[in-house]
Amino acid sequence: MENTGIEKWRYPAVTCYGSPVIDSDGIIYFGSFYGYLYALYQNGTLKWNFEAKDSLGTYGSHPAIASDGTIYIGGTYVSIIQAVNSNGTERWSCNTPKIQTSITVADDGMLYYGHLQGLDARYPNGTLKWTFNCGGVQSTPAVDSNGIIYFGGIDSFSIYALYPNGTMKWNYTTEAWVHGSPT
Repeated sequence: MENTGIEKWRYPAVTCYGSPVIDSDGIIYFGSFYGYLYALYQNGTLKWNFEAKDSLGTYGSHPAIASDGTIYIGGTYVSIIQAVNSNGTERWSCNTPKIQTSITVADDGMLYYGHLQGLDARYPNGTLKWTFNCGGVQSTPAVDSNGIIYFGGIDSFSIYALYPNGTMKWNYTTEAWVHGSPT
């Protein structure tokens, strides 16, 4: 296929910092600084937009999609997580410390995200499972096939590996903050 370099479409959203994500049906989701979560069809037309309770897409965050189609978004200033149904309605919301990362959805549906005090694990219904206090976390967590959670800390200059119950498997001290996300 030849790429002619011609723009296929453009959607007029304002101030979008985070990366878009695409679900298994090809729907494109992204957030705006002005507090809207957008869902677009592959041809660039709007499926719906959802008015979030906070600014979205700062700190490099992007929406997370669970296997059941739930979209999770984290707010920046109000410190909130919202679960949004695939039809654009709110499923639930809860207050959190100031989120500094994107939300990671593990294979078992658990949500992990970093904030100014550490890392939280939250059940898919919004209930907090545990908090690992380590100073600030700006590194979006990664979860391996065994459920081990990996992330970097900014106050402790460490890379961490946690068991799914929130206890530390190991940590490695670096010489500076760890902002980058493990892959």
